[in-house]
Amino acid sequence: MAKQRKMTDEELKQWDELYCYVRDEVLKYDEVSGKKFPKEMILRLKGLHEGKFMANNNIKSLGSYGFDIILMTFKFCKLDIIIAMKNVEIKDETHMINLVMKIVERNINTVVDKLKMKKETERKILNVELNEGTKLNYKKKSREVTNKRLKDLI
Repeated sequence: MAKQRKMTDEELKQWDELYCYVRDEVLKYDEVSGKKFPKEMILRLKGLHEGKFMANNNIKSLGSYGFDIILMTFKFCKLDIIIAMKNVEIKDETHMINLVMKIVERNINTVVDKLKMKKETERKILNVELNEGTKLNYKKKSREVTNKRLKDLI
């Protein structure tokens, strides 16, 4: 069995944000409903973080995603998840979790690619020199008003 490492403070903060978002916004399990957050969902979220189907020590890790990436993917897919939950006849809680996670897993690489493109664009913007346009001379295309009557109106 592999020993699990402790999460850093940053990871704990990101995990808490992800946990609260999935609990409140996706599954609609808040304090008022009295429903307990399913352990299977916790294992699936931590498994996705570790690059596994479910978090356990028997499955080899295939990669990893940060909790912030997973949260962005949930936000990116929220509309798809809501539509799927309304249109699909959900048998039980496990079926609902599998449906949600399938949508997230299908879109997580898209979110990663979009974040890379955003960082690349920001890097390009910072490299653009702002002084490029200052060397241009502006020439006025309109003529000066020479008519006395028009000058008085202006």
